[in-house]
Amino acid sequence: MTDALVLLQAARLKGRLSVPVAHLFSADAEAGIAALEGSGYLQVGPAGGRLTPAGRDELARLIAAERDAADAVVLERLYARFDPHNSELKATISAWQLRPDGTPNDHVDPAYDAEVIARLQGAHHDASDLLDELATAVARLGHYPVRLSAAARAVQQGDTRFVANPLADSYHQVWFELHEDLLGLLGRDREAEAMAGRAE
Repeated sequence: MTDALVLLQAARLKGRLSVPVAHLFSADAEAGIAALEGSGYLQVGPAGGRLTPAGRDELARLIAAERDAADAVVLERLYARFDPHNSELKATISAWQLRPDGTPNDHVDPAYDAEVIARLQGAHHDASDLLDELATAVARLGHYPVRLSAAARAVQQGDTRFVANPLADSYHQVWFELHEDLLGLLGRDREAEAMAGRAE
């Protein structure tokens, strides 16, 4: 695992990589961003760093090398186990965003929201062993269990931005990034996964 791969992938997933956001992925975020800028892999501006074409090529090379080094059979088995958790999370986030009758959830019914939050906490608990196994199989994925646990904790403490807000490191946002990472590791296409009903 290298900080370069972690931060290049973070830049791809986030669009722009600021130092505060990079700290979610790497303890040495500022130096890492500076090194990637110096290598020509990031173009850094006031809003953060964006991948350059050279950065995209380097990221693809690093992920291909990581894929070659990983145990493909183990990854496929873990992804097969990931799929039902992914389906449950999709349904839970849909319940957070829409009422059972299909109308937008305006979050004025605390009992309904509490039920969905309890469902999210249960989904997180049920997925915890799998998340740890993914991090064991590919060390670079180790930040995902940490970030998902932090989001679940924040929701439990009453900060509902961490359910699905794309501007926060919310549970849904982190899960989406994990899924994207797994697809890349397995060499799978998100569009094909979506057609099969396995993408968010």
